[in-house]
Amino acid sequence: MTRTTTHPRVLVVEDEPDIRDGLADVFREEGYAVDAASNGAEALDVARVRSPDLVVLDLTMPVMDGLTFLEHLRGDPAIATVPVVILTARRNVPVTGCAIVHKPFDIDPLLAVAARCLAEAAARAIEGR
Repeated sequence: MTRTTTHPRVLVVEDEPDIRDGLADVFREEGYAVDAASNGAEALDVARVRSPDLVVLDLTMPVMDGLTFLEHLRGDPAIATVPVVILTARRNVPVTGCAIVHKPFDIDPLLAVAARCLAEAAARAIEGR
């Protein structure tokens, strides 16, 4: 569910602490409210409580990988429509998100993709889809 706020909530899901913390810092500096998780199981718990407007998701993680997280996210009506930006070093990704950003990545294009995904979700919410 997308909020109409000036501070969209982003959930960063990444097992590498330096990447996770760096992304969280950058999104905060850009004015986003940020939650972070180190694996898919933790991220599901956070998503169900905090209702993010966008998830930035690594695919390869311990405990619960990104693909399994996506299955659970899409299966939960309360959070099923949250847009997801997938971060991965994989070239043939078996799922789609709002966007796929390949590692290594530059931060400015990632921020642009995040903004686009949020705008598209807001437009869908206005249209009632």
